[in-house]
Amino acid sequence: MRVLPLLGIAITAPATERLVIPYLSDRYPVIFANKDLPKKIDQKTTLTKIDLSDHIYSYFYDLDDDDDDFDSPLVKSAQLTDLCDFLLPKFSSGEASLANYIYQLKGRDYSFSVDSTDCS
Repeated sequence: MRVLPLLGIAITAPATERLVIPYLSDRYPVIFANKDLPKKIDQKTTLTKIDLSDHIYSYFYDLDDDDDDFDSPLVKSAQLTDLCDFLLPKFSSGEASLANYIYQLKGRDYSFSVDSTDCS
């Protein structure tokens, strides 16, 4: 029966793609989220790490900018609609209760947080 091993191999790859990988990415989202990092978001921003602890997501960025006037409230305000579109399902499902955005610029940290009240 040489067909059975070949059939098993043929079924394994699609099954892994459709069943195993989605199961693992749902169960271990941070591992899968970090696998392609660091990642350039735009000309000046690099996403370096994502962390999840006690239903709190933390996103860490490095900024390549000469401007020392990084304004966390202004960045939050400008991005809030897109952030809420992304975060509301996580808040609604209980996966997350808070998201922290931490930007490092010239050795200093700038941050802001988003929770479900920001998105209502």
